[in-house]
Formats: sequence, C-alpha cells, structure tokens
Amino acid sequence: MDNNVPKDGYIRTARDLIVNADGSRGVRDSLHGSLNHAVMGHMLSSWDEHKYLYIIPIEKIPNIVGGTPVDIFTHGSVKIPRGTVIVRQNSSIPAGKYKITNARLIDEFKDLKGIKVVETAQKPHSVSAQILKKMGYEVQNGGLGIGWDDKVDKSFLSFLRKKGFISAIHSGTPNAKCEQMIEFIFNRAHFDRNWEVVENGKVIFNYKDEYLKLIPYLEELSKKYNYPLDFDVKKLQIIIQKSATPKEAAACINSELKICSEVPEFRLIDEKNMITQSKVLIGSANEICRKMDEIVISKIQGKLTDEVDAEFAKKMSTVNITDW
Repeated sequence: MDNNVPKDGYIRTARDLIVNADGSRGVRDSLHGSLNHAVMGHMLSSWDEHKYLYIIPIEKIPNIVGGTPVDIFTHGSVKIPRGTVIVRQNSSIPAGKYKITNARLIDEFKDLKGIKVVETAQKPHSVSAQILKKMGYEVQNGGLGIGWDDKVDKSFLSFLRKKGFISAIHSGTPNAKCEQMIEFIFNRAHFDRNWEVVENGKVIFNYKDEYLKLIPYLEELSKKYNYPLDFDVKKLQIIIQKSATPKEAAACINSELKICSEVPEFRLIDEKNMITQSKVLIGSANEICRKMDEIVISKIQGKLTDEVDAEFAKKMSTVNITDW
C-alpha cells in the first residue's frame, strides 16, 4: 500500500522520497510488503486508507532482504516490474464492477510498461482479497509480525532459505533499531530536550549512555545473525559521544551522515513514555533485551521449542519495565 505516485517507475523508500535541499534524506531505506494479503494495520499505523495497492510477483523484486510473510522488506526502492497490478479507487465505477486499463494510458502511471491498473469504487485495501482471488492467488490471513495467523510457517522458512533471504522481524533488526534511535534523537532535538532525564535531583535515564551501549550491540547482532547493518555506526557513535545535547547530535547526523527525520510532524512525548519506548523499541543492550532478541529470532527461524517460549513468556510477565 502506498500514497505516492511512482517516480521514474519506482515505488520509493523514505530515503528516496524525502530529499532536502541540503542533500539530507529520510532515515529509512527499505520498503515493506506482505505476501498474498494486503498489509494489516497495527497500533502504530494503518494502511486501510492508502491510495494505491501494488500486487507484485515476488520473483521480480531483486532487492528483497527477507522478513516474515506479513512483513517482507527490501534494501532500497523497488522498480515496478512487468506483471504488476495496481489497484486504485475511482468513484465513477459502478459498485461491484472493475475497470482494467493499461497503466500507460493513465497520466500518473504513464512511464510504466506491461502493467495493469484496476479501478474500483471501493478503497483498494478493502477489495484486495477479492482481486487476489480473481488473479488466482491463495489469499492468506495476516498477522502482527511472526507470520500468517501469527504462526511460524515452515514452508515459508524453506522458501526463504531457497531464495537466500533472511528470516527476520524488521523491528528487531539492527537497521530498524538504528532508525528508531535516530528518530528519538531528532525528536528530543526538536523539543530542545537534554540527554539526561532528571527527577528530584537524580538522573533517572541518560539517552546518550544508553545509545552508546546500543551501537556495539547492533554490530554484534548483525554479525551473529547475518542481519544487514547499513548505517555508519562508527561515525554515529562518535557524533553521539561528542554532542553535548540531542540538538547538537541531530545537526551532525543531518550534516555529516546526510540523514533527516521522516516524521511529518513531531509530537511531544512525555518523558516517562519516551523512556519506556526507548527501552522497549530500542533497548539498552541489557540482559533482558538481549534475551528477548534471541528468543524472537529463534522463534521466527523455527528453532524455538514451545517449552522455552512458554518459560520466557512466564518470566517476562513478572518483569517491571521500570527496573530495566
């Protein structure tokens, strides 16, 4: 699902979509899709209202990294290949009917070759299952991260191995953790907040210290599981270390790494929530976070026994996040 008109035949990542006059680009350089169903919304985002639904044969996307059936991701933007079907809403189409047009006859898609556009009175997301069935695909039920119906599918793992893709939940990869860390720095910079959070004269959380612990862990995670790490984390580490404030760090990330935020409008997050998000989404490379990553990775690789999974879930239910 996407809201942007393709440019030069590409669906663009934030890195290619957000380009500023100073040469800085959006932080994320991956595109995400789902297999045999339209991507499901979750607590952070929804794609139900997006303008375009792209149905692309997976073998025609050469820059896939891996993922799960509900979140396959790429490295870089995607060239829209022949055989793609684009679904968009057109209120003039009678209810229950579809209009199929060569993409080159529609102005916003005129650069695309060998591609059909399906127009419908309904929103693209809502008709995704019907169109997939008409195309002969077996429609699957989505999930929130692990896989179809939130289960690990052995046939999918076999498919990944044959293709040379990695099994991964993107939010747990070094790239995603790094993206989240950078966005937190930009947020703190925007609201002119400090690295340290002080309560009753005592430092209760230090973002700089936590992020400096995280960077070596990202390198370790990448090496251990063969997960890509596309950021210059050595340079990022130096920037964070030398910066007296998040605002200074954000300016250096912008000027030296040519990275900018992809958040359209910054929201003020209270300190308690930001600390919690930082611990959960990014982690501080502490023992609990490390163990959580190991459990999740083992699970999505089909290597985790039900007993270990249940034992860890029981242990986590007794953990107080404020003690991390």
